[in-house]
Parts: sequence; structure tokens; C-alpha cells
Amino acid sequence: MQVVDEKQERGFYDVIRFFSGFTYPIYLIHPILLTFARTKGAFDVMYDWLGVIFSPSVSSVFSVILAFMVFYMISFGIAVVLRKFCRLIKY
Repeated sequence: MQVVDEKQERGFYDVIRFFSGFTYPIYLIHPILLTFARTKGAFDVMYDWLGVIFSPSVSSVFSVILAFMVFYMISFGIAVVLRKFCRLIKY
């Protein structure tokens, strides 16, 4: 999906293009990471750790936000590495 006019050369639109170029690889990678985290019990550990600091309702919200940030960043990092690897093989 293209959300930016291609006539723009530099600036903020370059940042948007960079991150939007990784949406599909992230979409493909994150189910694998979520399955791995569920089998290892990462969500239970994170919820228990946050439950010690905050009340149960607040820890539920923070655990969702934290999981989103962590899994997005890991998926994004893997997508960047895979793209660089594919470009290295191509040339």
C-alpha cells in the first residue's frame, strides 16, 4: 500500500516510506515470535513481573503495550536483517 506521493524527494516522507516498506515482513514474522513466546511462558513471566509493581488492571494494560513494543521491534529488526541479507545475495 502506498501512502506517500512519489514526487516527494526528501524529508519526512522518506521516513514513512522506510517504515512502510517493512509492514509485510513484520506481518509474516510476528506470528512465529508470538508462538515462541507463548510456548516459553514469556507472557506469564511479564504479567507476574508487572503485577508486583502495579495493580492487576494496570499491569494488564502495560503488559499488552510492552509486548507490542517488544515484538514490533524484534520483528522489525529481523525484517531489516533479512532485507539486507537478500540484497547482499542479489548482488
